[in-house]
Amino acid sequence: LKTPTERRWQKEKIFLKEQNIHLNHPIKLSGKPDKVIILRNGSLQVIDVKSVVDRGKRLRIYDTHVMQLSVYAYLLRHTQKKKVSKKGIIRFSGVVNQDVAVELYGDAEIEAAYWRYNDLLDNNVVPKKASNWNCKTCKYQDICDY
Repeated sequence: LKTPTERRWQKEKIFLKEQNIHLNHPIKLSGKPDKVIILRNGSLQVIDVKSVVDRGKRLRIYDTHVMQLSVYAYLLRHTQKKKVSKKGIIRFSGVVNQDVAVELYGDAEIEAAYWRYNDLLDNNVVPKKASNWNCKTCKYQDICDY
């Protein structure tokens, strides 16, 4: 027997599934969302599936998950002629089946992250210290205040 969540998943109207999306302007990005569905109001919603293999493990949503979904939504907004939902879905699948809606970052935040990442790659800025960071292996340890 299928759970209510699994039955709801079967009824989803799929727009894209594991298909690459490329964008060259206003910034160069590409991504491959697990699934994009069409909501009842006609807008698109991005779903990213995270596998759960340990029932006892606490389900966690990380900022990187939200950023990943936000990039996919950004790609859709700039390549499709459809409205894109401001919320994405993290779908935990496996021994636990659960959907969690998350608020996505907007275009300005995605573009700012893109340019910051490029600056980091080009060594134009010093990265900020992350919590529990291992400074011993960081190439910026000579100029860092930590």
